[in-house]
Amino acid sequence: MGKKLGNFGVQITIGLIAGIILGLIARNIGWLGGTLSWLGDTYVQLLKVMIAPLIFTAVVTSIANLRQVTNAARLAAHTLIWFAVTAFLAVSSAIILGILIQPGAGVDASAAQEPATTGSWLGFLNSVIPSNILGLGAKLKNGSVALDFNALQLIVISMAIGIAALKAGKAADPFLRFTESLLKIVQVVLWWIIRLAPIGTAALLG
Repeated sequence: MGKKLGNFGVQITIGLIAGIILGLIARNIGWLGGTLSWLGDTYVQLLKVMIAPLIFTAVVTSIANLRQVTNAARLAAHTLIWFAVTAFLAVSSAIILGILIQPGAGVDASAAQEPATTGSWLGFLNSVIPSNILGLGAKLKNGSVALDFNALQLIVISMAIGIAALKAGKAADPFLRFTESLLKIVQVVLWWIIRLAPIGTAALLG
């Protein structure tokens, strides 16, 4: 029994069940709802904190490791093709499901307003171009300035630094060793946070 409870999948399942039960109880207990909200927001925030260092170190390290792989260009081409195929299948499945299920059918949208602005491919490309070395941005939220990062910009920056490190040769070896070591540390910290997933799942679902 103890071994089963120690299984991570079992813990997640228990978290899901506990979340449903706690959510039903929280309907009549105000402080419980506030506590669940705080726990859920805290867990999400912990995950968000690790996204930026994980993206940077993983992308730079992966590009650097290409020098140890023969036919790296062919591998990169196959990766892009596989990504395009899977993305096409995902989008096609979503479109087919949307046509079959008709989500939102029958909903009164008379009060809805058209968006003030619309996107474009040029706007998307501009958003990918890094605005600073860290891909950071600032937004005014509830009267205070909140810093956030653009994941696509960070990926572009990380790819550029990784390719530059390859071109720099042996001079970049200390930097690449540091990046690889930092990636290992980030993965350990991320695993600690993931181990809290049963609690975070229960709180978010609740």
